[in-house]
Amino acid sequence: MTPMSGRRAGQRFDAEYGVTTEAMFFLSDIDGEHLDRDAVRHATHYEPVAIDDFEQIMEHVPEHVIRDATFVDVGCGLGRAVFLAMRYPFKRIVGIELSSGLYESCRSNLRAYARFPVKCADVRFVNGDARKFDYPSGDLVLFLYNPFDAEALRETLAQVARRENAVRTWLLYHTPEHAETADACGYLRLGVPEYVAVALPVDVQKDAHRHEVRQDRAAAVAHERQGDAGDRHDADGHADVDEDVEGEHRDESAR
Repeated sequence: MTPMSGRRAGQRFDAEYGVTTEAMFFLSDIDGEHLDRDAVRHATHYEPVAIDDFEQIMEHVPEHVIRDATFVDVGCGLGRAVFLAMRYPFKRIVGIELSSGLYESCRSNLRAYARFPVKCADVRFVNGDARKFDYPSGDLVLFLYNPFDAEALRETLAQVARRENAVRTWLLYHTPEHAETADACGYLRLGVPEYVAVALPVDVQKDAHRHEVRQDRAAAVAHERQGDAGDRHDADGHADVDEDVEGEHRDESAR
């Protein structure tokens, strides 16, 4: 898919669902001097994920992982990946955004988002630094569209690893400019085209006593995929919607 075709698909998405997610800019263009200078020093520009790319990435995440996990979009920008994630049956969805201007735009987009059958409606946006965020316990699917440099990525993954009751972390890394940093943090690359993403299950888990338990990497991948052959989720998300998510979308301010 060419960049132009991706932009056209994004424009159609915005028009269909009443949101604004198709744009490209630097954070300094939005918040100017109000942003944390150290955080901005590590940040890249904002660009929304192509819809087809997101769906290709999600094809590599087993259904049972999705149902048990919280989806977190690091550097969510205007919220497109969050809205696309609502088509999958995650336990909950969180978008983290450093820019207060973009954060407010995300909340506005969420309020304006035209209702369609979704599989997860427990959604919130947080205005904050991903390196310091208190990540949810349990299973995590972490999405990044190359939001920052290697140093910030390393600090973010370390913060993710420190969360309470950490079990499994799947890292979905679009445009993996610093994939070697993720490798060094203990993630294993799956057979995903690198120009699309690197999807990685963490191979270090914590048991009930919070001791590190290292698993054989190949066995870990096989375990994640066991029982999921032929059981892929509906990428369009317009059928078999869970009845228990048909409520109002929820968003909260930063803690």
